[in-house]
Amino acid sequence: MKFTYLGNFDSEVPTIDQDILYSLKKKGEVFQFDLRKFEDADMQKIIEKANESDMFLFHGFIPETNDMMLEMILQRVQILLDNIKCKKVLWFFDKIMGNKVKIITKLMDSVDFIFLNDDTWSRRFSSDKIFPLHHAAPEGAYIRNGEYKKELACDIAFVGSMYGERLGMYEFLKKKFGDRFVLYDDKFGKNYADLCKSAKIIFVPQHPFDDFYWSERIYTTLASGGFCFHPRSYGLEEEGFVDGKHYMTYHTEQDMFVALSMLLDKKSDKTREDIAKEGKKFVKGITYSQRLDEIIKHLPHETKSIQ
Repeated sequence: MKFTYLGNFDSEVPTIDQDILYSLKKKGEVFQFDLRKFEDADMQKIIEKANESDMFLFHGFIPETNDMMLEMILQRVQILLDNIKCKKVLWFFDKIMGNKVKIITKLMDSVDFIFLNDDTWSRRFSSDKIFPLHHAAPEGAYIRNGEYKKELACDIAFVGSMYGERLGMYEFLKKKFGDRFVLYDDKFGKNYADLCKSAKIIFVPQHPFDDFYWSERIYTTLASGGFCFHPRSYGLEEEGFVDGKHYMTYHTEQDMFVALSMLLDKKSDKTREDIAKEGKKFVKGITYSQRLDEIIKHLPHETKSIQ
């Protein structure tokens, strides 16, 4: 099969798009175009390669901007989509709120399929083109090669950017655990795999998650061999994750504090290690290759690469 993929590849830090590209190349020939250079891209070249392909894949990522600039970028994307004749797939990663709603509704009629990480939103609509599709475990070499690093060793690693409700959660945990609790917002790829090997607990913040929306963090943490402490989510249970077997969950500040205190007790060292091992084993069955198979099964059986 042949694919044209518009994604974020030319980045100083590893990206989810690079993980998907790695898995997509297992499926066939890939023409890749970098999203960061989209404003200066040769649109005709993208259209030409897409029309040689079986699928055009993009994620609808548009940097935070004002309404006028958003409209201009969306118009440019629509012109591109209107000239592409192969199957067009939007796989949208973000929580759908604010301007994200405008992106989805504006592009909905211009694509063949929309796959949403925000299943909370997709469950509100009945459509033959909208499907839920969450993140997955990356398959690149870096997740298998994490190493213990003394400078990353800590009891609880809080991973992610600080904003909104996360600020209150950070202050609560810092007050309770002091120097045992460390914030990291700059670890990606191999560096993140090293952190998973070095920290006793990888703490995933709650905001903006809900029962059917979560980030890639749980898959990458478990694939890298880390112990994941994650917000409780009914959707993860539906996917087969078992609390206390593959990872551990929290819901309120009180049960978060009690669980973390218990997990940091010396007697719990083996429990954390066993759960991390089971979690790693489990996400080997949830890869980006398999997520891509979910997309590809919607394409026509007759492809340009099968004559």
